[in-house]
Amino acid sequence: MKTLFSFFIFFSISLLHQESKKNQRNLASSESDHKVIFLLLDGVNETIFKDLLDKGSLPHFSQMLENKDPNGYKGIYTPATSVWPSTTGPGYAPFIMGLYPQKSNLTGIRLFNRETKKYRIFAGSDLLKINNEVSKEFPTIYEVFEKDQTFSQTGFIFRRGWKADGSYIKPHASITSITALCEKLKLDDAESKIYKTDYKTINSFLSKTSGKKRFQGAAERSFFNVKKRLGKKMNPLHVGFHLMASSFEKIIFRGRKSLNQLPKFSFMSLHAPDSIAHKYGVGEKYKNAIIELDFMVGWIREYLEMIGEHNVSLIISSDHGVDPVENVIKHHHRLVDQISESLSLKIRDSEKRFSNKFNRKMKKELIDHDGFSSISGNANMQLYLKNDPQWKKKLSDLPSFKGMRYSQFFLPLIKKITKLQSTENVYFQINPSQYMILNQEGVSQITMNSDKTKASYQVLEGKDPLFHQSKDQELLKAIKNKQTLSLEQWAIITKDSNYPDSIQQIVQLLDSKRGGDIFIDAKVGYEPWDEMQAGVHGALRKDHIRVPLLISSKILDEQKARQFFKDLKRFPRTVDVYPTILKALDTPIPSSISFKRDKKTVTIPVRTDIDGVSLDIWK
Repeated sequence: MKTLFSFFIFFSISLLHQESKKNQRNLASSESDHKVIFLLLDGVNETIFKDLLDKGSLPHFSQMLENKDPNGYKGIYTPATSVWPSTTGPGYAPFIMGLYPQKSNLTGIRLFNRETKKYRIFAGSDLLKINNEVSKEFPTIYEVFEKDQTFSQTGFIFRRGWKADGSYIKPHASITSITALCEKLKLDDAESKIYKTDYKTINSFLSKTSGKKRFQGAAERSFFNVKKRLGKKMNPLHVGFHLMASSFEKIIFRGRKSLNQLPKFSFMSLHAPDSIAHKYGVGEKYKNAIIELDFMVGWIREYLEMIGEHNVSLIISSDHGVDPVENVIKHHHRLVDQISESLSLKIRDSEKRFSNKFNRKMKKELIDHDGFSSISGNANMQLYLKNDPQWKKKLSDLPSFKGMRYSQFFLPLIKKITKLQSTENVYFQINPSQYMILNQEGVSQITMNSDKTKASYQVLEGKDPLFHQSKDQELLKAIKNKQTLSLEQWAIITKDSNYPDSIQQIVQLLDSKRGGDIFIDAKVGYEPWDEMQAGVHGALRKDHIRVPLLISSKILDEQKARQFFKDLKRFPRTVDVYPTILKALDTPIPSSISFKRDKKTVTIPVRTDIDGVSLDIWK
């Protein structure tokens, strides 16, 4: 027995010694290797974020921009333009792949895939299937690097290769945070529970990208260091977190796979602003959610400093903005019912969270309905219609992409839709090079050249649906004279309008094969559905598509970056972040990717013509 006990003690000491040596090697590695953590703050309205920043309500974000960091970190802030539809899912692909919805195949948080005849709900039962639906022609950032060089925490898109049947292969990733950790945290109000989810997310991320020895205690100390500096009083949320953090190590490493070190690239998403906005609107609670995120980011920075990670670039942005909905019943209704009645069609309403029953009955659904609808962010609706003016053929017979959406038969239908109370703008394509925008007051048209690099924009009837409120003389002159400009030039002159970068956004989405035939954005203050959400997103307007972009890094050349953004003249796009991250990590966009499939390494050619361009901001 004594021999057995002695062997056990010796074996345990050996394991601890090996772990200590491993942590020392990891620490040395982290000192020399540059790393990037991308933080996605879901649903942050850029105007509100900048206002809080200017008022000093976000001390940690402000500190990142002061450029007085003793470790040599520099920071820069700029508004950026996301993608349309401005919603989770399509809004993640720019950061992970550098793609607009047209190329990523993610044309909404809900969509109908005409090829597979499957309806997908990425905000529900098909959450993980987004990794099967996203384009395999382009690599994700997890496919660019070796498996142990990346980590995803609560990211929607995290594919690292795919199996022979096309289903995705997962990298090092934690899809959700660990709910078991908060058993001791008893909170009644929903607002605190939303914050709690993000705290769990951060805790899960820090534990899985740190050595056991380095994580133990560091999370608690860094958390309370930040709290003390801010002079925050203890509250139930943070007391609960203290209990959660102290017991974390015993739970997380119970047979769970972990990297045990910070990898070259990490992705983490925090959802408090989006969740608060949908539930409570865009008021004080929403602002408090952004302020709470500032505390969370301060904690992450403190923790990284404490464990010796001194060469980590933090890139922070959002997938979309948000604006409020009026709290009256008439501002929340099923627009699809009004459209069906107005057009004398039978259009199936968008499913909310579960697609299984819908897909099981798909053959019958295709026969029984004249079309399907899909809602994204609750302010964008897409209609998938049958391909025949007589509505005789099935949706699956001939994809409407090739026929119906180019038909002049669309115009009288769409004019009826514009008269509905909750409709802001309606968009559709009349032929491969022309795109129409209509609302109650006017009609306009985009005309592209043959290689889709230049466009003209003209008003055909009434007021300009997009730019009638603009005072930019260069923009008004281009419209009046029907000038043909590059998409880059249109991005520059529409930068400060209510529809920034809209020419590019409209063309890419209406060209997509996964998108609907008619695209409808809800009017400000309306939800074209019956979920009674207090805040919505998904539309093309500024409050939905403009997002913050903050970069803090030792390799950031602040003066060079400021000059670059000045010369750029437009706001950077979120699709630009992906190649900028690769540039920071000294990695080119690959023309092929390799990954393990059934224990064998396969190499797949991929496209390099992504939508984003690298921002010239690094030393």
